[in-house]
Amino acid sequence: MGKLVLLIAMALAGAAGYYIGSWSGRDALQALSKAKDLGAQAQAEHDKAVKSLQDKVAGMTTDYEQGKQKLAADHQQAKSEFTATLARRDERIAALGKSNSGTVTQLAAARAAAANANANTGSTPAEKARLQADIDRLEKEVAAQKTLIAGLECSKVQVPEELLAPLRVGSAR
Repeated sequence: MGKLVLLIAMALAGAAGYYIGSWSGRDALQALSKAKDLGAQAQAEHDKAVKSLQDKVAGMTTDYEQGKQKLAADHQQAKSEFTATLARRDERIAALGKSNSGTVTQLAAARAAAANANANTGSTPAEKARLQADIDRLEKEVAAQKTLIAGLECSKVQVPEELLAPLRVGSAR
């Protein structure tokens, strides 16, 4: 009978060990399951962040390409406008020369009228002042036309490379 009691005690000890062991194993399984869930959530957040960044980079790349195309189009338009302006330069110089000749003729007539007004004692000071203001205006107009003509004539000369170097234009750099 002693062996039977020993056998029963051993069976009870085994059952108790199994029960206690399964209880602590259950906690470990729950912790493992919780860790797997947290890992899955972290992976989902990571994937979401990566997708967001990829979308942002794609948007920035698209914006960059559009900006680059717009700059290229603006440059091409400015270049064509400049070429067209240069093509009309000689016509404009001739037109300004004619206009300047007319203005010089008007200036000579205004000076002659002012000289007559100064010689004529019957002229009023207001008329003399008006004639002088007209002369001043015409002199400024002649000077502006001469400057514009000289500038347009100057545009026919090639600009030295050392002047263009700071702008990085006109060379193969």
